[in-house]
Amino acid sequence: MSKITDGIRKKGSSPTKRSNKAAEEGRMKGEEWLSRFRDEEAAAHRESGKEDVLAPDIKEEIRPARRPLLFWGMASGGVIVLVIAILLSTVFARLTVVIRPRVESVSFQDLSVALDASVSRPLIAQQVIPAEAFEFSKKARAEFESSGKKFIEEKARGKVEIYNKFSSSPQTLVEGTRFLTESGMLFRLSKNILIPGAKIEEGKIVPNSIEAELMADKSGEDSNLSGELKLTIPGFKGTAKYDSFYAIVKSGFAGGFRGEARVVSQDDIKKAEEQVTKQAFDELKEEMSRKVPSGLLLIDALREIQIVKVTSPRAGTRGDSFSVEAEASGRAIMFREQDMRTFLKEVVLKGEMKRKVIEDSFRVEYQSRSVEYGKKRATMVIRGDVKVESVVPEEELSLLLVGKKEGSMIEVLKSRAELASFNVAFFPPWLFNAPSDSAKIHFIRKE
Repeated sequence: MSKITDGIRKKGSSPTKRSNKAAEEGRMKGEEWLSRFRDEEAAAHRESGKEDVLAPDIKEEIRPARRPLLFWGMASGGVIVLVIAILLSTVFARLTVVIRPRVESVSFQDLSVALDASVSRPLIAQQVIPAEAFEFSKKARAEFESSGKKFIEEKARGKVEIYNKFSSSPQTLVEGTRFLTESGMLFRLSKNILIPGAKIEEGKIVPNSIEAELMADKSGEDSNLSGELKLTIPGFKGTAKYDSFYAIVKSGFAGGFRGEARVVSQDDIKKAEEQVTKQAFDELKEEMSRKVPSGLLLIDALREIQIVKVTSPRAGTRGDSFSVEAEASGRAIMFREQDMRTFLKEVVLKGEMKRKVIEDSFRVEYQSRSVEYGKKRATMVIRGDVKVESVVPEEELSLLLVGKKEGSMIEVLKSRAELASFNVAFFPPWLFNAPSDSAKIHFIRKE
């Protein structure tokens, strides 16, 4: 840049031979050119963002114009930082106290509680809580293979309708009375019967009937007959009653057999009954547990399951397979767990307000003393324990901490019996005094 200045000076100077007027005009043109050059260089510098390429003496002329702006910018930033610091230390200041309340375990032993379906709410003084009674039933059936073998002689049997169209007087037939099919197959009456008398309607006799069982006279498969059959009573042959007393079988006769066959053994029956009764018991127990109404508690000590009926064939019954059916009935007395907890809270806390029970901490064992399912009531003995937590009076504590220094706050918190541990945190972190407004003191409970 010094070369440029020297060049300008050379151009602006005049030899001794020139006049003073010419010298003055040259100097003015040089200054005008220098001013225009500075403006162009400054503009190029601003557009390029590069380091200043102006000559030192030109920079010195530009910088004085920037110094006031830089000074006021720094002063404004300092004021803003100061205002923010003041706001954080006053308006936005807060104290956070992380507390862990004191927790202890309280046990209860051999508490006697009555369950009664006749009451609708817990009676704490009388140690009675409401209950509900339920009844259930379940049937189970299964098929089994017969394992026994035996020579069998069985007679065919069938159900028949025996008619009386002889008179309005009833007719007695004794056990063993013979009935004969059209093909000559003989069957006998299984037990004594009384056939009701016929009806007389508009001067006509309308037959009346009774159902009875007929059994083949001899064993064997020959007596197995199918389809509808009509049988007569040979004992009335030769009398007016012969055509007026008869039997009709709609489904024929079956069951006749003679020879060796598979039969149900006593061991088959025993094993089958054990399996089916267990199945009925287990299925009913599972169903009772599944159908417990919402909010109620079912315990084994207050549940009863009985097998009330077992249907199985007699030992020696012919057949390749057989079935056994068992029927189970169940009864239960249930209660609401919330009612039990309400009762236990009263027993444990005894009305004290400075402690509270932790809801999910109950551990209870139930033992039945007496159960009366018919009267829908029971008595139980209860043992167990529950966790109790001290109640921290946060509003009271915040008033005690207002405006105190950190050391004083710690002493106050250490003196509180309801606290197991604590920790304090200031915001902003450079503060060491609690806010003067209790609303800015916050408590966070730690498990």
